[in-house]
Amino acid sequence: MKKQKPKELLERLPFPNYMPRNCFYNILSEEDQKKNDLDLQKHNHEVLGSIVEGAYNKMFVLLDYYEIDKDDDAKWLKLAFKLAATHEPGFQMQESPSGRTNTWDSNQLLGFYCLIELIKEEKEITTNHACQIAKKDCFPDSPISIKTLANKYSLAKKDKTAMALYSLALKIDQKKNSNEARLKTLQEMFDPSII
Repeated sequence: MKKQKPKELLERLPFPNYMPRNCFYNILSEEDQKKNDLDLQKHNHEVLGSIVEGAYNKMFVLLDYYEIDKDDDAKWLKLAFKLAATHEPGFQMQESPSGRTNTWDSNQLLGFYCLIELIKEEKEITTNHACQIAKKDCFPDSPISIKTLANKYSLAKKDKTAMALYSLALKIDQKKNSNEARLKTLQEMFDPSII
């Protein structure tokens, strides 16, 4: 829900009710012309001062509205950025694409690769069968296809970072004669919600 603006920001500054020169100015004596000029200058200066003061006070209302600390040394720069982001499309963030992203990073690929490799090792089956088991047992409610899972496995095999880390985890497991490092990698790197 959009934040309600305070009434001080919604009210416009008053029209500058400047005093014009006296219509008889040209027929006045030089002394009266000077007095009229001084009166005119004083009045118009007061009108302008009142408008500037009102605008200045509104600037502090804007600081409050955008929750910027009035004691912050960079308050005016921060206010400028907030106003630019509010009113200028070039200062606004792009919206994220709707739906899930199709791209998995190296960590996600590594975790998924560990999952498939552990299934293959345990059941002594092919990659395609391991993807079928992963779909059935790990992601039964997901609309992702077995073919897509197999494609992600292939992507993981091509990801140098994922494969370097997998090799390291595999070496640790072979040394300890366990699956501990790869299981830990699977738990830490793979988020099933991406499927």
